[in-house]
Amino acid sequence: MRSGGGHYIVVVYHESSDLIVGSATLQVEHKIIHTVANRGRIEDVVVHPEHQGREYGKMLLDICILLAESTRCYKLSLDCNEKDILIIEFAGSDI
Repeated sequence: MRSGGGHYIVVVYHESSDLIVGSATLQVEHKIIHTVANRGRIEDVVVHPEHQGREYGKMLLDICILLAESTRCYKLSLDCNEKDILIIEFAGSDI
């Protein structure tokens, strides 16, 4: 994971192939309207096609959710294409 002032990038590293096979980004922004509370947005969730079906995407989402909770986000959303919603629901994510 790498952080850059409210911008977290989470990766899945596959040790045996020495490749990054998945990543996701969590953007945390401060909202003045909510007494400068944090609002989270998960974006750019991607898993290499050869490594899909191993729940790496779910793991990335779960880590982003934990990060959002640890940064006290009052709200969290996932920016994705409509076709990806069924995949996310199938994975069992609570977003």
